[in-house]
Amino acid sequence: MKGSTASLFCALWEQRIGAITYRKNVKDTWPENEFTEVAVTLPGGACTTMKLAERDTLLSGDSETIPVKEVRRLTETGHQSAVISSARGLDAVAIATRMFSRWCQENFFAYMMQHYDIDGLVEYGAEALPGTLAVVNPSW
Repeated sequence: MKGSTASLFCALWEQRIGAITYRKNVKDTWPENEFTEVAVTLPGGACTTMKLAERDTLLSGDSETIPVKEVRRLTETGHQSAVISSARGLDAVAIATRMFSRWCQENFFAYMMQHYDIDGLVEYGAEALPGTLAVVNPSW
């Protein structure tokens, strides 16, 4: 991994923001006996199965190291897609579901940008919050 990725993960985690991304240029393969077939519910409600495995590892950059969870999906052809996340409290199913179904979000935003000028509606900015402030999702 490039140092900038570890640096970005560290900077995000300092703000308690968990990140999920593909792990590029993975050369090693994990043994097939580490993978378990699990049921996965996709955002639209459809159910599927994936063969998943997970390990805790360290992501190192030029000057920083951060513990991450690595999740791999094994396809029928034997290919392993590797994903890393600094949100280590999430289980492998949650990480895989979010990463491998993200095309739904990408399609939504592409459509909204093309047809509704969503970029014109958004304000980019940040607001400092005390570290002890509980932020609750209203739908929960």
